[in-house]
Amino acid sequence: MIITVLLASTAVRDIKYRDISGPNGEPDGKITTAYDQTAIGNAQPKFIFGLSNNFSYANFDLSIFIQGSYGNHIYSYILRQLQTPNGLQNSIAGFADHYTASNPNAKYERPNTAINNSTNSDLYVYDGSYYKA
Repeated sequence: MIITVLLASTAVRDIKYRDISGPNGEPDGKITTAYDQTAIGNAQPKFIFGLSNNFSYANFDLSIFIQGSYGNHIYSYILRQLQTPNGLQNSIAGFADHYTASNPNAKYERPNTAINNSTNSDLYVYDGSYYKA
């Protein structure tokens, strides 16, 4: 997965992106697609496990089944769409708590119809490890 950054400018409570590097390998103060992209996760788990067993004694039976994976990341595109405050589609109900001048301590960023405020980033990448018994 690659982070894409195409921001020309930001305002109060916009999502901000880190300047990783410029042409010389040092941060250059500009967010550009050519230099400020980086891999931010891997969908393939490092380890997958599973165990099943049956125990029986007299009239008592016990079955055990355990499975899981560890070390993968999940990109939630649907959450990105539902949390993108651009006024072009529905949002999650919690997004009602978005930034406005009268609500400066809001949970979510300000509504913005510019596409540059919904660029792919690690904001929507989650740990995909799980254990189920």
